[in-house]
Amino acid sequence: MRNLSLTFAVLAGLLLTGCATTESTPDPLPAATVSGPTLNVAAGSQDVDLSGPLGPDALAVIAVFTNPDLKALRASVGVAQAQVFAAGLYPDPTFSLGFDVPLNGTGLVPALGAGLGYDFAAIARRPSTLRAARADQERLQYDIVWAEWLTGKQALLLAARVSHLRKIKTQTAELRRYADDELQRALRAVAHGDLPPASLETRRLAATDAADRDRTAELQLRSAELDLNRLLGIDPAETLSIAAPASSAKPLPRVQSIFMGAQAARADLAALRAGYEGSAAAVDAARLGAYPLPALAINAARDTGNLKTFGPNVSFTLPLWNRGQGDLAIAKASQAQMRADYAARLERVRADIASARAAAEITRAQKSDVAREIAPLVPQAEANDRAAARGDISVSTANAARMTLLDKQITEATLALAVAEYEIALEISAGQALEAIE
Repeated sequence: MRNLSLTFAVLAGLLLTGCATTESTPDPLPAATVSGPTLNVAAGSQDVDLSGPLGPDALAVIAVFTNPDLKALRASVGVAQAQVFAAGLYPDPTFSLGFDVPLNGTGLVPALGAGLGYDFAAIARRPSTLRAARADQERLQYDIVWAEWLTGKQALLLAARVSHLRKIKTQTAELRRYADDELQRALRAVAHGDLPPASLETRRLAATDAADRDRTAELQLRSAELDLNRLLGIDPAETLSIAAPASSAKPLPRVQSIFMGAQAARADLAALRAGYEGSAAAVDAARLGAYPLPALAINAARDTGNLKTFGPNVSFTLPLWNRGQGDLAIAKASQAQMRADYAARLERVRADIASARAAAEITRAQKSDVAREIAPLVPQAEANDRAAARGDISVSTANAARMTLLDKQITEATLALAVAEYEIALEISAGQALEAIE
């Protein structure tokens, strides 16, 4: 009999050990490639016309569907769905089996014991757990929507930056060419004795400043192009053809109108509201600790004297001192923190809207002022060019007028970029297009 019991124990141990050491083989990780995907490959599954320059809507669509970070974030939906599935499952019953061999005495038999139990406390907690899991899934879905909105707007921001910086780079290169031409002209004049050497300093400073502005514009442009390619998930060497952004002179909505619309439109606020609703489930689950929820078992046994018994067994925690007060206090404090976080987010949204709108209004006014200054300079520079071609004025005089015009045009283009950035920032804070706000 002892050999039989030992054999049973060894077999059970080997069986359990074999189950515990079963290994799974995950899917292989994606292999790294020398270069990233092209725009045609990245946007191949989307209804986007790639035959011409990419407009803002096309860029936003490509970014939302191809951005690597968004792909990873959307993959987390499966985890949330699995958590809801797991929370909705009913707990399995427990089974216990005992086998005792007497070591001394005569006329004795091995003792046997078996029990089948069920935890009703887990059943009582199931609705709250399921409610919390569903709220977390809803919060995650809103978070993904908000991330997609931010990614689309970031694509528009980078596209506007690339478009404006390409124009600025063309203007700074032309300004640099004029400044270098004037410096070379002055160097030749000084060498011939037509100009004093002291007159070179001003031209050298102008050429140096123009070169610095040109190099800065080139660096900013390349950085914006790389950032846009990274956002779209395409190869850094890919060069995108981007349509020039359309400027709007429509008055901006009032701060109060934008803020009221943002409360309903912003998905991050909806995510916070979903999380707050889910916190009530944690409070309900914690309140269950104040009740003696039972675990019921049915036991059958045979002792060494061959006496057989059968009967139920009930166990529960007596709520005398603890009564789940600690868990309830934590759940309520977490709920209060969520409420405070939501209020803080609202105030931050209000401040962001007011700041972006004020900056957009001021920059719009500055751009209009520069545009008024440019208006008379354009015909003046063209007239000077014609006069220089006829020999009526010096080439240096015509170049000076052209450089003054270019300097103002670069300032206007820089302000146009700033206006576009502030308006996109305002739309981000609003959670919707400005045209949709009354």
